Amino acid sequence: MQAWKRRFFSHHIGEGAKESMSLVRGHLIEAGEILMEEVPDGRERSVAMTKLEEVMFWANAGIARLSEDSSTDDESAFVHGNRSMIDPKLAHRLSKRE
Repeated sequence: MQAWKRRFFSHHIGEGAKESMSLVRGHLIEAGEILMEEVPDGRERSVAMTKLEEVMFWANAGIARLSEDSSTDDESAFVHGNRSMIDPKLAHRLSKRE
């Protein structure tokens, strides 16, 4: 499967990935607590907190997609032509391209 397609499937993670996510989450919570205490309430703090959420999202995505103990259930179905997990109209459009 092409690497970019893996982005669109859910990833099952193992214990190692869960531990990594937990470690990252803990540090980001600490950073959030510092921001809430030290940055005055306002747009700037709100944006900073949103960016922390983005960091959490991208860190989790990287861990889930790239860790050695992650896998996807759907990728084998997609590779073998079973497109039942996607919208029928999209499946039809994709089949025209092949």
